[in-house]
Amino acid sequence: MIAKVTAPDLAQDVAGAEVLLSRHQEHKTEIDTRADAFTNFYATGNTLINQGHFLANEIQDKIRVLEQRKHLLNDTWERRKIIYEQNLDTQMFKREADLLENWIVSREPTLQDGKLGESIPQVEELIRKHEDFEKTIEAQEDKFHALRRITLLERAFQRQQEAELAARQAEKERVEKERVEARKRREVQRITDERRREGERRQGQRDLRPGQEMNGGIEISDKPTRLPHETADSPIGLQKSSSISSLFGDRLNRKGDIKRAESMKSDLKKPKRTPSFTTRRRTQSFRKLQKLEQLDQLPPVEIQGILDRKHELQSGGKKAAIRSWKTLYTVLCGQLLCFFKDQDDFVASKAATSPIIIFKAK
Repeated sequence: MIAKVTAPDLAQDVAGAEVLLSRHQEHKTEIDTRADAFTNFYATGNTLINQGHFLANEIQDKIRVLEQRKHLLNDTWERRKIIYEQNLDTQMFKREADLLENWIVSREPTLQDGKLGESIPQVEELIRKHEDFEKTIEAQEDKFHALRRITLLERAFQRQQEAELAARQAEKERVEKERVEARKRREVQRITDERRREGERRQGQRDLRPGQEMNGGIEISDKPTRLPHETADSPIGLQKSSSISSLFGDRLNRKGDIKRAESMKSDLKKPKRTPSFTTRRRTQSFRKLQKLEQLDQLPPVEIQGILDRKHELQSGGKKAAIRSWKTLYTVLCGQLLCFFKDQDDFVASKAATSPIIIFKAK
């Protein structure tokens, strides 16, 4: 039956297309007459399978193959029907176009006639013929309008174009989505790598700092304390740290028993001169001259060590341009919290950033 359905070629005229479509419909009638046979075959096979027949697997395979072939036959018949209908519509369009073209060609000699008439009766006769010709054209107007219709083949082609356009749009959206997802994955990977490198760097710094003890029996932790919400005008408490300056060792030995409360109390009564720090570079000779002079002017150093600082806000509540963590050498002198790049800068009184006054800090 599939061979019968697919055997005929497309007709080249209206009559042949109509005959082909009629014969195709007869094939459908023959297929429908076998529907009961298919139903009985399926029912018998399923009964044998349910009864546990020893060839149940083969019966099941035969049923599956027959169902696939029947589905293929019906699908082929439907596709062929669409093609035959499109061909019949196209042949009818061609016939109408050929008829109108032949009619126009047959009327061209009348339009190309150069006779204008030698007398009044001849001229009147020519006018009458021309008026009849105009009426004939008006009578053919409906046929000309019929040629402007969209054929079934053209409509199918339009649907195909729309489907292809939708497929291209879907593919474009898919590619764009994959590109965005890939960009997100790269950004997440970059941030993860940066955090991992930062963690490794900080861990390496912690491993390089040996733990020390301050005079007075206070044990200093070798782990820096972060200030997660520090602002430019908000003082923050400082956790005691290691790396005591050797330059101030004798000074701490002499004044190691000075308590923080007594220092704060004395500062309230009589303001002390705060240390003068500068971010400008000084020459080596000038720093040597200033070291001994500044030793007596500085208030007693209570705590010093390494501190991680994060500058989040500026004066007025604005966000700081740079809000990354920085490791600074921090010194608490009375009511003044000072920050240096390292211990050598502290000795040279070269501040890394502005100090913070912790007077009346909460």
